[in-house]
Amino acid sequence: MSEALTAAPASIDVQLGVLTHRLSTAERDISQCSTQISELSAENRLRAERQEKQMRDGFESMNAKIDRMASWRGYISFSVAIAIGVAVGVAAHTFGFQP
Repeated sequence: MSEALTAAPASIDVQLGVLTHRLSTAERDISQCSTQISELSAENRLRAERQEKQMRDGFESMNAKIDRMASWRGYISFSVAIAIGVAVGVAAHTFGFQP
């Protein structure tokens, strides 16, 4: 009976040691996962900021091009209107229309 009592605590100590080791391994793994998640979150945040800046720059560039095209369109429309007015005036003068 005394052999069983002395053998049992050693077996419990071994099992406790194994469980303690597994627990510390699990805690270390959880810590590593937490660190990796933090690093990935930082990378994703930087990537999102970069993409946002690229989109903002692209939209600004596109808006500038649209503004330039609209400006040219205004000049061309005005020039065509003047040309039509001059042509109508010349035709009216040529064919004898007098106000």
